[in-house]
Amino acid sequence: MNESVYRLIGMACILLSVSCGSREATYEGYVKDAETGDPLADVKVYTFDPESKKKESIQTDPSGFYRLPVLKLKKSAEIRYSIVGYKRKSQEIDTIKRGIKRGKGRIVLPDVLLNIDTVKQVIYRGKVKDAETGEPLSGVGVTCMSIRVSTTSTCGNYLVSFVGGNKRQKMVFTKSGYAKVSIDTVLQSLGRIMNAPDLLMQKEASDKE
Repeated sequence: MNESVYRLIGMACILLSVSCGSREATYEGYVKDAETGDPLADVKVYTFDPESKKKESIQTDPSGFYRLPVLKLKKSAEIRYSIVGYKRKSQEIDTIKRGIKRGKGRIVLPDVLLNIDTVKQVIYRGKVKDAETGEPLSGVGVTCMSIRVSTTSTCGNYLVSFVGGNKRQKMVFTKSGYAKVSIDTVLQSLGRIMNAPDLLMQKEASDKE
């Protein structure tokens, strides 16, 4: 599926929740890469109430979409966005002015654009595609040392940051229905952005029939 399809699905879910009389007030929007405009998956979106010490958090889906519950009805609230490899960002929202009443309603926010952070890091980014069709693959898990560090977006993009440069690094790419792919690369020095060639994943034999 491409980004437009995911957006349509996301909007359909929003309309369905509204038509069913959602009782929860929410902040909703998309997070994207500031340079490419591509959606960012797995971005942590959260808000914190210093008075009650309560916190609400959620992660963006492969289309970069998030729906965050309004933590407390008050004049304003701060929403923060963070993901490894990018500079953190926050925005102040005037909850009352946006029309939230009696704990119901939705605040649709403008797209949030995050910039890559190369300070004391090596950034390794690329795109994953279906080997037969050439279409981008979303939801591909990227792991390093058995730790999942990234998930491809609807555009098939992924980004991994490393705190150590000039060394060999192994990455593993997995997705249900596809054969696992492992790659070894030599990282450049800190502060560099490495653009990897497109990675092609083959469907497993049983899924080709």
